[in-house]
Amino acid sequence: MVSKSASSYRSGYCGIGGRIYVQWKHHWQSHNQNLIQDLVTKREPGTGLITFGNHQCFIDDSFVWTDLPYSFHLKLSQHRWVLGSADVCFHKFLDQPIKQRLIEWFFCAGKTVPVTHGDGIYQPGIDWAVERLKMGEWVNLYPEGQVNKYNEWMRFYW
Repeated sequence: MVSKSASSYRSGYCGIGGRIYVQWKHHWQSHNQNLIQDLVTKREPGTGLITFGNHQCFIDDSFVWTDLPYSFHLKLSQHRWVLGSADVCFHKFLDQPIKQRLIEWFFCAGKTVPVTHGDGIYQPGIDWAVERLKMGEWVNLYPEGQVNKYNEWMRFYW
């Protein structure tokens, strides 16, 4: 089990490092970033937040984080939970136990909750996300269920 402080430091380093890299190296420019900042950092205590986005690459979640203030990255309690495909995030390398453990550790440290596509909305990962929302936490969804490589409209999954 990953300790809360170790996970907080790891997430903080990744968030701050990503912010520096994207904004300085790639001259990242964002519009209306104050909207996500206010929703994440200034909402009423106990108010859950659901965000969603289309998945155009595997690092798009990280790009959202680059718009959040540096202080945000050091508060693990403010970080989002994300629903992740169990077969990709947690069961992809079952034939390679060491690699599987590292992948699971990475996604768990990143507050990823496994869900299984095709199992409907009544499954433990969805129940976990609903409980987090009731506790006033942030849950991010990728309703397309996969990376949208061609930027086309795709069916949203339950």
